[in-house]
Amino acid sequence: MLRTPSSLTRQLVAVLAITLGLTAIAAAQEPADSTNSAARPTTSAERRVRDAVLGRFRVLPVQNGIVLVPLSRIEGVDNVELREGTIAINGHVATGGEVRQRLGRDGEVVLELSYLELADQQRILLPREGGGRQDTPSAASEPVEPPTPPEVPAFPVPFEPDRTFRRETDARIRIGGDIVVNEDEQVNSAVVAVGGSITINGRVRDDVVSIGGNVRLGPRADVRGDITVVGGTFVRDPGARVRGKVNEVTFSFPPIRIRPGWDFHPWPWFDAGSWRVFRLFGSVLRMALFTLLATLFLLLAPRAVERVEVAVRTQPWKSALTGLLAQLFFVPLLVLIVVVLAVSIIGIPLLVLVPFGILAFFVALLLGFTGAACGFARVAQHRFGSSALSGFALLIVGLVMIWGLTVLGRIVGLGGGPLAVMGTLLVFSGLVVEYTAWTVGLGGALLTSFGRYGALPVTVPPVPPVSLEPLGTDVPPVPPNSDPREL
Repeated sequence: MLRTPSSLTRQLVAVLAITLGLTAIAAAQEPADSTNSAARPTTSAERRVRDAVLGRFRVLPVQNGIVLVPLSRIEGVDNVELREGTIAINGHVATGGEVRQRLGRDGEVVLELSYLELADQQRILLPREGGGRQDTPSAASEPVEPPTPPEVPAFPVPFEPDRTFRRETDARIRIGGDIVVNEDEQVNSAVVAVGGSITINGRVRDDVVSIGGNVRLGPRADVRGDITVVGGTFVRDPGARVRGKVNEVTFSFPPIRIRPGWDFHPWPWFDAGSWRVFRLFGSVLRMALFTLLATLFLLLAPRAVERVEVAVRTQPWKSALTGLLAQLFFVPLLVLIVVVLAVSIIGIPLLVLVPFGILAFFVALLLGFTGAACGFARVAQHRFGSSALSGFALLIVGLVMIWGLTVLGRIVGLGGGPLAVMGTLLVFSGLVVEYTAWTVGLGGALLTSFGRYGALPVTVPPVPPVSLEPLGTDVPPVPPNSDPREL
C-alpha cells in the first residue's frame, strides 16, 4: 500500500516533534540535577550560621572541605578545618568537647556548621562567580572554571595531636625562684618568673616571661604564646615548638674609648650573666631594709640594744647556744601550744595570743641582730685600738663586718667562670657570718629578756694628763749657796 505524500509528511513532523521534546526535557533536567544543591534557597537557620561564621572567621576552600581562620585572636587557635565530617584545630582532629573548650562561644556555631554537607557549607559561605552570594539560581549563566583556592598557610612545626597531660594548671608565677613545667604538665595561662629561671618540657598555652633569669625549652616543649627574656639567656632545643615570638632584652656596659681604635672594657665580665646583677641588687635591697629596722631599734630602745650587746660580748657561747635552741624548738613548741589550746575548752580564747608570740619572736631576732652588730663592732674597736665609736656609727661598722663578705662575693661573682666560683665561696662565708650574728643576737635578746635586764656597758672617763710643773707658784726660789736649815 502506497502512502500519500501528505501522510508521510505528517509522520515525519510527529517524529521530529517527539525528538525535540525529549531533547528539551533532558537538557532541562541535567543542570537541575547537577546544580540542585547550589540552586536550593538558603533557609533562615543557614543564614544564621552563615552570619555567625562570617562575623568571626575568614573562610577558605580546600580540597574536600573548608578552613576557618579567626578574624580576631583566639588563644591557641590558628585555624579550624572542616573536612569529611571531622573538625581539626591547628591540623589535629578535635572532639566536640575540645571544640567547645578551645573556641568558647564560637564552638557551637562551628559544630552546627559541621553537621551540614560540604556542598551546603560551600553554598552558604563561599562566594559565587561575580563576587557575591546568591540564594536563588540565576536565570542564565555560562560555565566558568572554578577559582583556584588560596593556599592555607602551613605551620612551621607540626604539633602533637594525641599528647595527653596528667597535670593541668592555670598561671604559674614565682618571685625569687625557678619554675619547671614537666612533660606531663599543661599550663593554660602565663608563666612568669622574677629573679629566677624557667624550664619548660610540657605545654604552655600563653606567654612565658622571665625577668632576671633564663628560659630553657626542652625537646618536648610546646609554647603557644610569646617568650620574653629580660636580663637572661634563651636556650631552645631543636625539637621545641614555639608558636609566638621570642623577645630577648640584655644588659651590657659600653666600652670606654681612649682613642680611635682603642676601646677599654672596664667590666667585660658583667655581660656573662646579667641575672647576677639582679641578685646583687636583691642583696643590697635586703641589707638596706634590715639597716633601717636596726636603726629604728637603736633609736627607740637604745638601752635594750646596749644590754644585748654586753650579753653578746661577755657570754658569746651561752648566747649562741640559747639562740640555736630557740631556732630548733620554736616551731615544735608553737605547734604543741596551739594543739593544747585547741583541744581544751578553756584555752581556745588564748589562741588569739599566738600571733603575738610569733611577733615577739621576730622582735627578738631583730633586737638581737642589732645588738650583735654593735657587739661585733665593739670587739673590733677594742682589738685594734681604734677611736671610740657609739650610736649609729657603731651599728654601721658592725653591719659592714657582717655583710661585707656577702656583698664582695656578689660583686666578684658577676665575672662568671672562675670568678663565679670564688664569688660563691665568699657568699657562703658571708652567709655563715650573718647566720652567726642572727643566732648569737637572738640568744642575747632572750638572755636579757628582750633587753630589759642585764648589765649596761661601763663607760670609763678619760684620765687627765699629769702635769710636771710645781704644784704652787707663790713659793720663792731658793738662793744659791744658802743653807737649807735657815729657810
